[in-house]
Amino acid sequence: MIKNLFFLFILAPAIFAGTKDTTFSGDLNRDNIADRVIVSFTTNDGAYSYIQGDFSVSINGIVYKDKCEEAEVFDAKIVDIDSDTPALLVSCFGTGDVGEFFFYRLKEDKIIRLGSIKIWGGIEVPGNGKILSNEWMGFWSLHGEYAVNSSGKIEMVKKDTYDVNVEGTVQNSFKILKSRNDNSEVVETLKAGIKIKVMKCDISPVCKNEAGYDDEYECDWYLVKSSTGKEGWVRFKFLRDNTTDLPWAG
Repeated sequence: MIKNLFFLFILAPAIFAGTKDTTFSGDLNRDNIADRVIVSFTTNDGAYSYIQGDFSVSINGIVYKDKCEEAEVFDAKIVDIDSDTPALLVSCFGTGDVGEFFFYRLKEDKIIRLGSIKIWGGIEVPGNGKILSNEWMGFWSLHGEYAVNSSGKIEMVKKDTYDVNVEGTVQNSFKILKSRNDNSEVVETLKAGIKIKVMKCDISPVCKNEAGYDDEYECDWYLVKSSTGKEGWVRFKFLRDNTTDLPWAG
């Protein structure tokens, strides 16, 4: 028994923890003195090496530890969100185009975490106080906007609805409603074969899924215009299950 255990042990690939990092310099507090930045990710090194989500940000020796859920690859750079002090942006890129973006500022020898954005897509920081996002929503792209609020944290600037403008075909009959209320008046019962245009989406609803967890997509409201010219609202789950020709990814 001891020999067999030893044999299995020497054949098993050894797993070692390591780090993968990037080092660069930049002025993070506008004092005309270069700050030294090191962003280090923990790795598992064995039969193959992969990056874990744990990482640390070091600015002039000051360290802040953080974690992202997925990090097949990462990137770090200094960006100007607005006319205030610059920010360090650490980006984690996972499977399926999942991006998680972390923002930090250096103030009075402290690293301040502004927050993070996690989306299926990417972001742009044009320097005008806005962080622009392009998030894939299954069959359309949500062009979102984030900003630093009065508490110094990044939050989404929410809109009532977002433009979709995607066409499809009714596969199974379903109803569209006058307002975003499940008990609202029925505008039209769409029959199979009718062409529709999905015009707008309200992403604010959150409902419970079958497992009892919050679901941020299943009960979103979509404004649909039928080929008859009538417009009405429908929950995402009914739109998804009863239409065809929508440009789903994959």
